[in-house]
Amino acid sequence: MNTGDHCEVDETLIEEKNEEEKINNRINKITAVRTESVVYLKTQANRMKEASEKRFCEAKVDETVKIKIPDVDRARSDLRCILGVNLAVHDDNYKIGTTEGLTEGKLEHT
Repeated sequence: MNTGDHCEVDETLIEEKNEEEKINNRINKITAVRTESVVYLKTQANRMKEASEKRFCEAKVDETVKIKIPDVDRARSDLRCILGVNLAVHDDNYKIGTTEGLTEGKLEHT
């Protein structure tokens, strides 16, 4: 075995270690950016929720409310919204009654 061969092996090992370090550094940077973005998304969600709460007042019991029907759930000739009466409030969820009966589940304040 020549000393030249030994140097080549050492250089390839060093190059492999450098590549592994680069990959590990890149992975660490990606994880740091992702965790930072999660924090920023949560703060933005809190801001949006606060803005929504300020914009819309809470519906009281026995108050008439307008419920928008999503486009995918109605035909062209159907109404865009229906009127209902707020029957109960529990943890910001509303139980609403209409002329057709109660709404399925509880609706959230939006």
